Amino acid sequence: MSREQDVNTHPAPQVPAREATPQEVPTGARRLLKAADEAGWTATARYARGTDVDRYGAPAAVVESVIVRVELAPASARAAAVWVDGKFKGAWRWAPWFDLRKEGARDLVAWVRSLPQALGVTS
Repeated sequence: MSREQDVNTHPAPQVPAREATPQEVPTGARRLLKAADEAGWTATARYARGTDVDRYGAPAAVVESVIVRVELAPASARAAAVWVDGKFKGAWRWAPWFDLRKEGARDLVAWVRSLPQALGVTS
């Protein structure tokens, strides 16, 4: 198989994205979910297991991933954070008054905790 064919074929996930069980949610993701719940955000955690891709887009190792998505509907503010094999990989936040921003895990949790109060939004 040529490199081009290898890049264009990707195996189906072993576990397609679904709601994460509590045992599948990494500690940092649990912190984000708890902060979101306490601050009145809507939050979800999704789990999947499948083949990752290398820097060229070719199939690589099988990994487990969890994505946490949070939304503060009255402010149209949203964020998402990703963990792969239990390790934090990245987070992004966005709202109508600023562009998409990449965040660290702790900074995202702090933003989720503080934004409703800063905007005067109550749950």
